[in-house]
Amino acid sequence: MPRVLGGHNVEWLISHRLSCNEPDWWRRQFLKTESILYRRFEAFVHNQAAAAFHCSDEDRELARQLSADAAVHVIPNGVDPEYYAGTDSDRSEIPTLFYPGTFNYRPNTEAATHLVRQILPEVRLLAGRVRLILAGRNARCLQSLVADDPDIIIRDTPEDIRPTFREGWIMPVPLTSAGGTRLKILEAMSMRRAVVSTPVGAEGMRVRSGVELVLSDLEQMPAAIATLIHNESDRRAIEATAHKWVQENMSWDVCTKPIPKLLEQVIYAHTTR
Repeated sequence: MPRVLGGHNVEWLISHRLSCNEPDWWRRQFLKTESILYRRFEAFVHNQAAAAFHCSDEDRELARQLSADAAVHVIPNGVDPEYYAGTDSDRSEIPTLFYPGTFNYRPNTEAATHLVRQILPEVRLLAGRVRLILAGRNARCLQSLVADDPDIIIRDTPEDIRPTFREGWIMPVPLTSAGGTRLKILEAMSMRRAVVSTPVGAEGMRVRSGVELVLSDLEQMPAAIATLIHNESDRRAIEATAHKWVQENMSWDVCTKPIPKLLEQVIYAHTTR
């Protein structure tokens, strides 16, 4: 039987990016070595696979660099628009930022640290009182970041993440070390919540800054967030456009439609060799 590889992330790239952001020399060296080993392993498995499915055009090109002969296809991550349905009824009266994630995943821990130590204080200088919700698996490990700030809420391993989305206004995505495509962005868009992301955070998504979301580097992110807090009409326009884009392009029905035909082609090519 032919082997089919599902490549959710390009792991060597994540380790490489983490090494570039790591201040401790020994951790930096460890991550560089890890990146080399991941690259060798990922090249091996791509060479063994009859086909590989990746989540974005960028990841497909990286895979082709690992194995020039690999048959690589793009099946983007999708979202269930009915499950992630937005509403205004639970939106907080106080401007609220939120960031969901698995916090034993280092890129998410780095993002949470940027939010608490750098972004949130500057947003508050520009916009007054602003809350922040950090929610997801192992979120309790962030407790030491929060100190005694009553407007930073930690929600550890919630059974349902959707109430956090509904309570929030804006989802900042200050990722600098991630790979793959970000399901949290699709979920926020589906639930009509504005997203402000670094280019790395939204990598692999065919979106336009200022239309479906706002792209910003870390230094400019507080100003971009404050602008959306102050300008409700701009925020609502981005929410509506993003919601429509997800409905038309990123639902599971749309994203999974090519899979049966691709698998048939892989099986046919294997049996006729």
